[in-house]
Amino acid sequence: GGASLPSDGIRIRGNPGSISIGDWMAWYAGFKAASPGTETHPHPDSGMLGGKLSEIDVTLDALKLGEWQITDLELDARRRYRAWTVETTSSLAGGKIHVPGKVNSAHPVRVDLDYLEVPVTVGTDAAEGAAKTSVNPLGGLNPARIPPLRVRIDEIRLDERNLGELRLQTSSVTDGLHVHDLALRMDNIVAHATGDWRMPGPGRQSTTLFLKVESPDLGGAFQRLELDDSLEGGRADLEFNASWPGAPFRPGFTGLKARGSVSLMDGRIRNIEPGLGRVLGLINPAVLQRRLTLDFRDMFKKGYAFDSITGNLVLVDSDLYTRDLVIKGPSSEIEISGRTGLVARDYDQIVAVTPQLGLGPAIAGAVIGGPAVGAAVFVADRLLKRSGADLSSVSRIELRVTGPWDDVRVRPANLGDTGGVELYDTEGD
Repeated sequence: GGASLPSDGIRIRGNPGSISIGDWMAWYAGFKAASPGTETHPHPDSGMLGGKLSEIDVTLDALKLGEWQITDLELDARRRYRAWTVETTSSLAGGKIHVPGKVNSAHPVRVDLDYLEVPVTVGTDAAEGAAKTSVNPLGGLNPARIPPLRVRIDEIRLDERNLGELRLQTSSVTDGLHVHDLALRMDNIVAHATGDWRMPGPGRQSTTLFLKVESPDLGGAFQRLELDDSLEGGRADLEFNASWPGAPFRPGFTGLKARGSVSLMDGRIRNIEPGLGRVLGLINPAVLQRRLTLDFRDMFKKGYAFDSITGNLVLVDSDLYTRDLVIKGPSSEIEISGRTGLVARDYDQIVAVTPQLGLGPAIAGAVIGGPAVGAAVFVADRLLKRSGADLSSVSRIELRVTGPWDDVRVRPANLGDTGGVELYDTEGD
């Protein structure tokens, strides 16, 4: 007679050295095509082993997963009835995974990891030059084949930095998956996201995301995480809606659309380039000083202190638009409208400056008539104030800001004149 499987289960043990997941997935695709009725979310019990597999205990020197290579992998998987419990350690992750006997929204796959190392590779970013970015090992993954998940990761590591802890809850939909909650706690940052990852057609994927970020000290958190050092302090409340073609772990500027609001309180922008100030569309105070030949050191000493930064932003492809970004500080108020090119690295904006402490008339005079006029207006302002008068009516100036980031052109603009700057409508779709 023919060979038969043992009645007490099959155990797989050993050290096969190196395995490529891509080769196994290709084999499984062929097996599934030859096996009609295979489950949407295949269970370890399904397949040619006929439910006899009961234990897997393997050690791998390397597991290749697309561009990832996971080393020092130890995996211990055991079945109890139809449910599986997997314990694993490796260079990528360590923890437990529980796969119930029947996977559905009421009985999701549970992933409890002590750590997850996010692999990075050096690539070229059009906006900032060489930078480290996440690699993509799962480019061909179909979100409709991902089972419902409950994920807990205590420590997410990126380039040897601990980014914090993550919680994730998803459910399956017809053409993808829905993210009920993605919670990330990093130092003083708490982020929550909901959204969808869909595959509406062969080879086509789309992602939609709503993100809310809160922090009592955004600058401090960024510095400790070594993400950016241009911001000091700053109580943050940020909200964004975004969508792009492609997977959630592979966003790109092409086709990206985002709309959101920014609220930062009580902080200081320590330097304008190349950090947060660039994204907000600020121009370097030194550039203003060179253009106007006037000393702004009192106004911008040790960076730019602000009481608040508020506004609405729209991102279309790689262009960031605003009509109402307002930066209020003890020494001045700055209003910004227009466009910042994140890939083109350029500006096309109107920047309105309202200095405090009586400095405004001198700046306005310098813009209109040169530094000599500015000095005269400054002296006149002081003399008039002694008699109870001032020149507050000329304390606001508007500047047209255009050109590349490293060669900004600043010139006066008529009050209320957009100077031909293209303004993206932030009120409607």
